Amino acid sequence: MISEPILRGRAHRIVFIEKGVGNAKTFGQLAETLRGNHTWKKLLSVMVRACEHGLKTVCTNPLVCKRFRGEDSGLCEFKSPPYRVMFFECEREHGLIVITHCFKKKRGDTPPNEKKRARRLQATYYEWLDSQNDTT
Repeated sequence: MISEPILRGRAHRIVFIEKGVGNAKTFGQLAETLRGNHTWKKLLSVMVRACEHGLKTVCTNPLVCKRFRGEDSGLCEFKSPPYRVMFFECEREHGLIVITHCFKKKRGDTPPNEKKRARRLQATYYEWLDSQNDTT
């Protein structure tokens, strides 16, 4: 369900959900597609900064990170045009960022169906986490 940490820093560590939903790419699939590409290097740079300095520092720049508000609060996205990496901070484990999925954004705001997919994956993650705690 969840990968080993792909990045670790003083402030956060990042994992990703390994199972895709629909036509959305997992982070692992995006990494394979973009490896070595300028877009990939930019995304990785933003994520490394988030791990080292925290999301509060990185999300002050709306060109590289966005925190959603309202009913989608808790969801965020790393940006590197044209790709978006959806994630959330785990409420149960301090300093854990969970990447839900990635997609190619074509125009305008983040599509509602991508936010809905991230919410569904977030709920699935918490269900999985509960089942892991029940077995221990």
